[in-house]
Amino acid sequence: MTTPEYRIYLCHGPFCHGETLRPTLVNALEQANLTARCDVRASGCQGRCDDGPNLTIWPGPIRYCRLTHHHVTTIVTQHLGQQQIVDALLHPSSRRTLPE
Repeated sequence: MTTPEYRIYLCHGPFCHGETLRPTLVNALEQANLTARCDVRASGCQGRCDDGPNLTIWPGPIRYCRLTHHHVTTIVTQHLGQQQIVDALLHPSSRRTLPE
């Protein structure tokens, strides 16, 4: 068994409601043939409730916030499929830690 390239933590805290995005995330990964490269995990509260739903990708951490179903599909296609961070969806804490 190989180690997945990405670990995706979808916040399941009481205010994020990230569990509603999980089917979209799993379906998008399947459609992009990325399932084997990604380990999707439910996380506890990520501490950014005002910006939820939240998703964090490792290696990173790359934190995405205020997600919709469309945003999740975009992250799968662009970040996971093309290795291009989706700047418009980043949480401010990730913007500060990205290399120039």
